[in-house]
Amino acid sequence: MDTLYLIDNGRAVSFSLLDNRGILVGLLGGQLTVVSAASANDEASAPGGATGDDLVAPRAAPGRLVLPIATRKQWTVSFNEDSGILAIIGATDIDSGITGQQETKAEAYIFKLQGKAVQIRRRGATLEAVLVDA
Repeated sequence: MDTLYLIDNGRAVSFSLLDNRGILVGLLGGQLTVVSAASANDEASAPGGATGDDLVAPRAAPGRLVLPIATRKQWTVSFNEDSGILAIIGATDIDSGITGQQETKAEAYIFKLQGKAVQIRRRGATLEAVLVDA
């Protein structure tokens, strides 16, 4: 989980998640946009933050999501253009479905991007997503 790939119309653009500044995912004229963040925007300086209407995440404090990264976990970011919603979906135990030992578990977190952006970066053994004002 070192790179986020933006895949659109048959092309892929890679963005490193290892840079302390991370990346920003948001809307520009209704079009999904991904850019390298200009600053680290740590928790103390994160503008605005999120309300319950902006983020639905059963395990997260409002506006901040910290996801574990391990060899048996995989996270995917998906965007629904009609609703303006960015989803982070994870299979948290991907090998178990192959070995038949137990069912694969999945988690999903949803961000509303209207007037907001999601800053994503890797910090050690976690993937961090923070909702910020756009």
